[in-house]
Amino acid sequence: VFVTEAGCQARDIAAKWGGQYDLVVCAGGDGTLNETLCGLMTLPQEKRPKLGYIPMGTANDVANTLGLPMRQPGRAAEMILAGTPLHYDVGEMDGVGFFTYIAAFGAFTEVSYKTDQELKRTLGHLAYVLGGLNALSTIKSYKAVIEHENGVVEGEFIYGAMSNSLSVA
Repeated sequence: VFVTEAGCQARDIAAKWGGQYDLVVCAGGDGTLNETLCGLMTLPQEKRPKLGYIPMGTANDVANTLGLPMRQPGRAAEMILAGTPLHYDVGEMDGVGFFTYIAAFGAFTEVSYKTDQELKRTLGHLAYVLGGLNALSTIKSYKAVIEHENGVVEGEFIYGAMSNSLSVA
């Protein structure tokens, strides 16, 4: 059992120890899951263990998308032990690395990083709403070119995202 106390620790632990196990279980929020998965992605594919997830975070967007029980660790653990593995898409951005459920730019993208952990524990999802309200004065546009299989979109955007989730904090 490894307990994390700061950003990037879950990634580093998963990268260092993950290859020694058949199954790694992550208990935490979307960010902890993302870090754990990013660490496992650094391992050669043949050494990458399966990943179980016990959602204990504030928003739990990934758990909601996957239909996992939120803040029910016993039930989630039962599902991991009895469940059928599912494939989950992992994105990769040049120069940034891997991401599990969202890569975004623009308005409100810093809110989840800047929202105080204690405030999230106390207020839950409302902490993100308050952080979003605080960020209203910083909104600006970004020039972007988005290439896709059917063409190109170019313009000024206040927000852009690629998501692997039904909701985002």
